[in-house]
Amino acid sequence: MTRRAFTLIELLVVIAIIGILAYTVQPALMAANEHARLTVCRARLMEVGFALRLYMSDWDAAPATLDSLHALGYIDNEMVLECAYAHAPFDYHRPGPDARKNTVVASCPNHPHGHGRSAAVLDLSGKVSLHRTRK
Repeated sequence: MTRRAFTLIELLVVIAIIGILAYTVQPALMAANEHARLTVCRARLMEVGFALRLYMSDWDAAPATLDSLHALGYIDNEMVLECAYAHAPFDYHRPGPDARKNTVVASCPNHPHGHGRSAAVLDLSGKVSLHRTRK
């Protein structure tokens, strides 16, 4: 019995099928990657929220900047203070003494993430939520 080799046409068909499958899977992989970055931002903002509450309970006021949380030792890793998507520091909105609990304190820079769909936002109560926008 002789062994039959693949022809050039068969190889090209297999390569074309693999290319089509990769092309169809790519949007799902990109969406999963964007969701992962948003999850990292949410986790980082939660840590910032814990540090912010500790700072405010110690000093009875909000810090001037988020960098002071790192400088005073409330946050160990400085990377926690930046958005995983934009690789830039979180936008910080210093709350006044009469601020309500749902006042936005920090958010992803260039709000929102990715293609204009959602961003992680931290409010004064320490709750991290997603703000979704529509185009």
